[in-house]
Amino acid sequence: MARLALEGLTKAYGTAPPAVDGLTLEAEEGEFLALLGPSGCGKTTTLRMVAGLVPADRGRIRLGEEDITAAPVHTRGIGLVFQSYALFPHMDAVGNIGFGLEMQGVPKAERQARVAEALRLTRLEGLGHRRPRELSGGQQQRVALARAIAIRPRLLLLDECLSNLDAKLREEMRGEIRDIQRASATTALFVTHDQTEALSICDTVAVMHRGRIEQRGTPEEIYERPATRFVASFIGRMNAIDGPAPVMTREGPLGAGETAMVRPHRVRLLREGAAAEGDNAASGTVRRITYIGDIVQVQAATPLGPLAAEVSGASPLWRGLDVGAPVGLAWSSSDTLRFPA
Repeated sequence: MARLALEGLTKAYGTAPPAVDGLTLEAEEGEFLALLGPSGCGKTTTLRMVAGLVPADRGRIRLGEEDITAAPVHTRGIGLVFQSYALFPHMDAVGNIGFGLEMQGVPKAERQARVAEALRLTRLEGLGHRRPRELSGGQQQRVALARAIAIRPRLLLLDECLSNLDAKLREEMRGEIRDIQRASATTALFVTHDQTEALSICDTVAVMHRGRIEQRGTPEEIYERPATRFVASFIGRMNAIDGPAPVMTREGPLGAGETAMVRPHRVRLLREGAAAEGDNAASGTVRRITYIGDIVQVQAATPLGPLAAEVSGASPLWRGLDVGAPVGLAWSSSDTLRFPA
């Protein structure tokens, strides 16, 4: 494993604004770092520059003590797991996993031992003789991951590698990928647009927007203490209230030219006549009730604008409510963020 450092990395296509604009980012040895952002933010272009598949216009890429900015792909010591898996259909799992080792000239006995180790790490023992068409989506994903770690890379790159799986399998594979990364102790860069994936399995999350890093921090820091309005609105669900308005935030009252933001699960839903608790409150009428199983979101029209509160699906607070019913909402200033509008 090795430390990854990106220094002022820039890539532009034609006359359009840069896809990646002076990006500086580090991943420590053994760290699992997520590069998270919406489509078109430059995260995949960044990964492809690190892999050597796209040349950088400016900046440097360092892996350990080595500058690999202009190094050929096959000399970088990087394992790459693609979104499409890219398995050879005519080879069985063992052949796919051992292919990179064979290209490196690893002796047969060592190659067999490392393939067996990769099969064990990815829980594929007994399936090595199967070809990709004989494997489930999750098993194909694990073969692709086993192939990447079998070469014992200094850096593992994961490019939207769970997006082709169904929701249940994605959830299972998140935990498995995290376990495999920890067991192999490989530095990893995980590119995704799915915030649940990033927050649940990575040590650190870097949120990317318009070719730049908006914020880098632990999953808790990114979620609880977003540094910018974009991060606050992109991560999780959020209510936004434009000032001036009678709202208290962590930093004081909301003024003109500012926006207050509070997450729906921090807003308390009050039935008609219930006393508001907290230093922020609003009355309104129900616009929509969305049942999501474990939670129910109640959206209301209020003088502060549309606001939502989330309650447990087992809570009696939402039962019997209809569109147009009067409700109250209350929340604390300590849960309320403030940003320039």
